Amino acid sequence: MKKVLILCGLVAAFMCLSQKAEAQIAPGYFYVENGQIVTLDGYALSDHEVYDLVGADIYHDTYVGARKQYTVGRRLIKGGAITLGVGLGATATGFVMTAIGAANAVDANNDGQLSNDEVPGVAIMGILTMYSGITAAAIGSVLLDAGIPLTIIGKSRLNWVAEQVAYPSGQNEWSLRFGNTPNGLGLTLNF
Repeated sequence: MKKVLILCGLVAAFMCLSQKAEAQIAPGYFYVENGQIVTLDGYALSDHEVYDLVGADIYHDTYVGARKQYTVGRRLIKGGAITLGVGLGATATGFVMTAIGAANAVDANNDGQLSNDEVPGVAIMGILTMYSGITAAAIGSVLLDAGIPLTIIGKSRLNWVAEQVAYPSGQNEWSLRFGNTPNGLGLTLNF
């Protein structure tokens, strides 16, 4: 019985702390979504609002470049994924066309070697399609390799700007709360 009362007292104390902590951090919470700084209730800040909140130095030195990095990175990823998919599809199609053309080739002279006029056009088109597909897949891979780091770096820089919006003095507040977590009830320390 004594252990149950102690446990209930601890839960009540943590709940009191969590109420105070929630009130401190909720109004100033910002995060990055799709390259924009968003408030807790889902309102995306305009560039002018970000400029007013962080000042000219951070806006011009970090925010503008981070938005460009993020946007270019996302476009490179999309273009790279499409190009890679098309390239892999063309490579597979070219391989099948080459196999069909080779199967249909006829050795008219019975000398074991095919001359250019004996190789069907399907096989030649298959080879060209296969090499074009390999080239497109390589270009798509390069675009993906360039886009992924740009997106990650741009988003981390935007997250830093969002922290500057939330805590302009440079000192982050911390909170300790007890409440709902993804796995049930728990104690969460945010800093």
